[in-house]
Amino acid sequence: MKSHLFCFILLAATYGCNEKKAADPGIVGRWNTSFKNGSKVLAVYRADGTHDYFIDGKLFSNGRYTFNNGTLSEADPICNPDYYATYTVSFPSPGEMQFKVIQDTCQPRVHDLDGIKMIREK
Repeated sequence: MKSHLFCFILLAATYGCNEKKAADPGIVGRWNTSFKNGSKVLAVYRADGTHDYFIDGKLFSNGRYTFNNGTLSEADPICNPDYYATYTVSFPSPGEMQFKVIQDTCQPRVHDLDGIKMIREK
């Protein structure tokens, strides 16, 4: 009986860990939003650590990023190609992510990204 209880607890813990991983789908993919000024934005995050931002259909910026444990670090030539800003990324619902600034000296990027929600393209 004790061995069955132990197996059940182990199985439940394993399932719980898998559920937690599923809650953080990562950011690789294509994401849409609108900036506060109404511009339509497409963000493309690739598995190779590069990203592009398109505004109203035109390439605005590209750069590099890392994403670990809910923290996004990104750099682009608009602000400084060698400076990595940091943001927390949460996933309030499936297919949705939201940014919160941790540290970023580029005020235009902070203005556009802090608090913004993006929707994953299907």
